[in-house]
Amino acid sequence: LVAVTPPDGPPDGGLVTLTGSGLTNDEAGPNTVTFGGLPATQVVAVSDTTLTCRAPAGTPGTRVDVSLANANGQSTLAQAFRYRDRPTLTGVAPTRGPVAGGTVVTLTGTGFVNDGAGANQVRIGGALALSVVTVDDTTLTCTTPPGAGGGPADVVLTNENGSATLAGGFEFFSAPTLASLTPNHGSAAGGTPVTLTGQGFLSTSGANLVLFGGVAAQDVIELSDTSLTCTIPPGTAGAQVDVT
Repeated sequence: LVAVTPPDGPPDGGLVTLTGSGLTNDEAGPNTVTFGGLPATQVVAVSDTTLTCRAPAGTPGTRVDVSLANANGQSTLAQAFRYRDRPTLTGVAPTRGPVAGGTVVTLTGTGFVNDGAGANQVRIGGALALSVVTVDDTTLTCTTPPGAGGGPADVVLTNENGSATLAGGFEFFSAPTLASLTPNHGSAAGGTPVTLTGQGFLSTSGANLVLFGGVAAQDVIELSDTSLTCTIPPGTAGAQVDVT
């Protein structure tokens, strides 16, 4: 054996070409190839000097010996193949956005460019992110897809060298809904306390602003994700107004 091409590959293994001599001539017989003692697959002797095979999976970041053996003996190239490191994910910013998608986020980590990483694919909550732009080996931007529902979603980055996951790295939040308010009338001078029921009121979705006919209510207090209280502002006597 004189060379292994390429001299590195993804942790899950990949196709490589071995060059040397004595691979077919002189009744060499079948060739066996190992990487760090693990057998390669799809071994094909193209000629007496060239052989192709698929390297087995190995430990990311390590170098291993490559050995070839047939009926005429064995040859080893010490530390001839390096398993590339897998990509890593360390952060997502911002960490929250609407369930409709469309939030531009920045992913940070390692292994986005170097070591033949190739194209990066990002999934958030299992759906493909849009407009993926690899800035450098540690930074990438993309646009969130629509979420299947509110709540935390895994962020997964995949390229030629493997996958990295941030469990629950992004949270989809739904638009709030209003179902009812009690009482549904009050003094034109304002000051009547009312209770709103619906969904999406929790403070993790940001501060709540309640409007009566476009005028802000006072003393907004979240009781739960489905209930809040507030005090109505002054209004026009006899007028019926929207509550937002």
